[in-house]
Amino acid sequence: MCIRDRLRGYIAMLAVETEYRRMGISKKLVQMTLDRMREQHVDECVLETEAVNEPALRLYESFGFIRDKMLPCYYLNGNDAYRLKLKLSPKQIINTMIFSCLLYTSPSPRDLSTSRMPSSA
Repeated sequence: MCIRDRLRGYIAMLAVETEYRRMGISKKLVQMTLDRMREQHVDECVLETEAVNEPALRLYESFGFIRDKMLPCYYLNGNDAYRLKLKLSPKQIINTMIFSCLLYTSPSPRDLSTSRMPSSA
């Protein structure tokens, strides 16, 4: 039985210019990063963000990241940080792929209302 070392991905920094915020850019960047990590068979992703940065915490938690550890005085400005972790298990990848396929192949309510039901003979 071969047991490979766990692979850990790391998001070092994510920033979007003020004028381009609230346009979904951060969400898209995180999604693309996590997708790439999954392709590379990464087991978990970690990052740190300021404990007072509520928008960042909401963003990462929307992807399933959990607050793993409080890091007191982590930043040079003296602010605390949270270390966030996300497990990227094979089961999670399969479930995401199945869900995506279901979303892609499901007919819309409009399609259902305009389709004809087969008549009984």
